[in-house]
Amino acid sequence: MNIAHRLVFAGVLVGLFTGSIQALAAAPPDKEEAIEKKINNELAATLKRLIDEKELAGRLGFEYPVKKPRKALAAVQALIERQVERLAREKYPNRWVTDRLKESETKYKQWRIGDRVIIVFRKSKQKFSEFLRKKSLYAITVGPKSYHKDELTEDTWVHVDPGLAAQIEERDRTRFRVQLLALRQDYIAELQLQKVPELYSEHGYVRIQGQWLAKADYFQKRLQEERELLTSLLRKPLAYKHYYREGYREYKDEWFTPRERDKLVRLEKIVAELRPTVFMAEMDQLNQESRLEVDAKAEDRDIKAIFGGAKKEEEEEEAFDEEFDEDDEDLFD
Repeated sequence: MNIAHRLVFAGVLVGLFTGSIQALAAAPPDKEEAIEKKINNELAATLKRLIDEKELAGRLGFEYPVKKPRKALAAVQALIERQVERLAREKYPNRWVTDRLKESETKYKQWRIGDRVIIVFRKSKQKFSEFLRKKSLYAITVGPKSYHKDELTEDTWVHVDPGLAAQIEERDRTRFRVQLLALRQDYIAELQLQKVPELYSEHGYVRIQGQWLAKADYFQKRLQEERELLTSLLRKPLAYKHYYREGYREYKDEWFTPRERDKLVRLEKIVAELRPTVFMAEMDQLNQESRLEVDAKAEDRDIKAIFGGAKKEEEEEEAFDEEFDEDDEDLFD
C-alpha cells in the first residue's frame, strides 16, 4: 500500500471511529434517566446527611434559622446613620460648649473698683497684685500707680474692657464648637468600628470584604459552596456505583455496555496503529518529493534557457561569418 492509500485508509478509520462513538453513545434514554435519577437522589440524601446547616450558621456567627432582613440595606444604612449621630450628640451635647465657656468665665470677668487684682506686664511678664483704684479706656490705677493698656498683657486688660471680653469670648465659643464637632466625628469613627457592626447585625446584615450583605444571602452562598464541593467529590463515585450495577462500563467519561466498550477499544487500537506522528512523517516525505520535482523542472528550464541562448548566439555568429566571407570575395574580385 503506497503512502497516499495509507493516508486515505487512516482517514476512513478515524471517521468510522468517531461515528461509532456517536452511535454507541446513544444508549437508551429511559434507562440512563433512571440511573441519573438514582444518582441524584442518593447524592441529595448524602449532602443532607453531611451538611449540618445549623452547624454552618454557628460557624458564621449567625442565629439559626437564618432569616431574611425585614428592611432593605439602604433603609438600614439611613437608620444606622441617624442612630450613630444621636449617640454622638448624646455623648457630646451642645451644652458641652456652654460648659467650656463657664469654665473660662474667669478669663472675661470684669474687675470692679476695690477688687484685689493681679496684673501681668507685657514685656517682663512680671506679676503685680494690688487693689484696683481706677480704670478708664486706656489705663488703670492699681495701688499707687497707673499703667497704660499697652504695658499690660491682653489677658490682664480684658478684665477692664467689656468689648475685648466679648470678642475673646466669641472667639473661644467658635473654637469650642469646632472642638465639639471634632469630638463627635472621632466618636462616630469609634462607633463605626465597634457599635455599627452590631447595629447592622441586629438588622440582619454582615460585612464581607468591605460590603454589607444580608446574612441569609451570605448563608445560602456558603451553603451552596459546600454543596458544590461535596458534589464534585461524590458524584463520580456514585456514578460508578450505579452505572456498574446496571452493567455499564466507562469509556472516556461516557458510559457504555461492556460489548460497546470493547468494540470502541478495538477501534481505538486500530487507529492507534497509524499514529499521527507516522502520518506527519509520510506527509513530509510527500512534500519533499513534490519539492524535488518542482526544483528539477525549474533546473531543466534554466539549463534550456542557458543553452538555448548560447545556440542562438552561435547561429547569429555563423550568419555573420558567411556574410563577411561574401563581402571579402567581392573586395578581392
